[in-house]
Amino acid sequence: MDILIFGIVALLWWVWTYTNRATFNDFLSPFNLLLYLWVIPFVLSFLNWSGLQRGLSFEAAAIILICTLILVSISVIPMRRFRGAYLKVGLPHLQGLTDSRIVRYLVVGLYFVSLAAMYFAEFRDGLPIFEYLSEGVDDASLHLAGKDSKLQVIAQGLMVAGAFCYYTAMNTESKTSRFIYFLLAMTVPLLGVLKASKSGVFTPALYYAAIYYYLKISWGERPLTTRAITLLAGSFVLMVSITSIRVLGTGATSGYSGAIEFRYADELIFPLNEIVATIYGYTALGFQNFSDYLPYDDGTLRIGTSFFRPLLSMLMQGEWVREMSVPKSAWHVMTPAATTGTYLRDLYMEGGILLCLFGSLFYASFINWLYVKFRRAGGGFWFFIYIIMLFPWVWMFFQNAFSILSFYTNAFYVVAIFAIAKLLRWTLPNVVSRSSSTSTSGVLNNV
Repeated sequence: MDILIFGIVALLWWVWTYTNRATFNDFLSPFNLLLYLWVIPFVLSFLNWSGLQRGLSFEAAAIILICTLILVSISVIPMRRFRGAYLKVGLPHLQGLTDSRIVRYLVVGLYFVSLAAMYFAEFRDGLPIFEYLSEGVDDASLHLAGKDSKLQVIAQGLMVAGAFCYYTAMNTESKTSRFIYFLLAMTVPLLGVLKASKSGVFTPALYYAAIYYYLKISWGERPLTTRAITLLAGSFVLMVSITSIRVLGTGATSGYSGAIEFRYADELIFPLNEIVATIYGYTALGFQNFSDYLPYDDGTLRIGTSFFRPLLSMLMQGEWVREMSVPKSAWHVMTPAATTGTYLRDLYMEGGILLCLFGSLFYASFINWLYVKFRRAGGGFWFFIYIIMLFPWVWMFFQNAFSILSFYTNAFYVVAIFAIAKLLRWTLPNVVSRSSSTSTSGVLNNV
């Protein structure tokens, strides 16, 4: 059975990759990302490598398949527009963005204001990572401390500032400036480690990887360097380590592989068993949790708890959303070490099958619209907007990140930085001066 499933994965990978190269010619197109972060995890879930899996119900499998068809169908629509077209991204198309001193001032200002907000919201009472490592901890949600603070609206701007700092570090000529901006950028995922937050590490790692890919690899300047591979591997190891540490808060003493009853926990040596178990658990078990929840759903409409949640969050109705949401004790999860149920469970809790279908249609249309704008414009503004909104798309195997207001807030920060820079360029041309001879107009005009 395992050989058959891996054979299906290999065939899907070959067909999908060939199609993507012949059309989008972009590894980070929504169509291509869908393969690695939705289709393959779904197929691999049939391996049943966790002793807690009972197999998907017919209803769950049907919903997943139909929604997958919707996601894929929408993602192939832009193919005719590009069909192997040249990818207009790379340093020559974006150069000038960080040569404007006012942009750098805005980014650094946002960085430290957001850092201060994050400290008062999340770190003022201690560091979750050290609490998890201390003896006697029986709480797996310490990393959520401060997440409901109103300061989070400002604190989340740190992700945007970090992305701009990483971009600057890659393109500045001064070694001193490069070191400073790189240090600022790397501090962001480090804070994710201190929070014991996987998304706190994964989000900046995704942004930085996308920036590196579009500026260096897609442009053909150079392949992955040893330093880039090291950073990617380090980010992955950090996320696996955080998972193992947080499992201690669920009462498990045999690591994540033991918590999900991983089939090969004893056959694979440590830490390989933990790494493989974490990959499988976080990508495949969400489908089982979605299936397990369906029989217990009471059919109640909870409008505002997932798809419409960003709207209510903007209206400061977060408390009402929490009261309407299904309590964690009623999720019927396999184990406290694996509680997420993909983006579909969140939508199903809110509005049943119809909202699963509509949400899939809307999200796929939204991200592909952003992608088309990004590919057609070829400038810095849509470049950063697309990168910022990549996270919800690649996180669908886990939960519905499209329902989290912070990603739309981060997009607002991108808009604000470009809009202010362009406004000051018009009104104060002597202040918005360049530090080199390259023109900024190509980037700032793409607002």
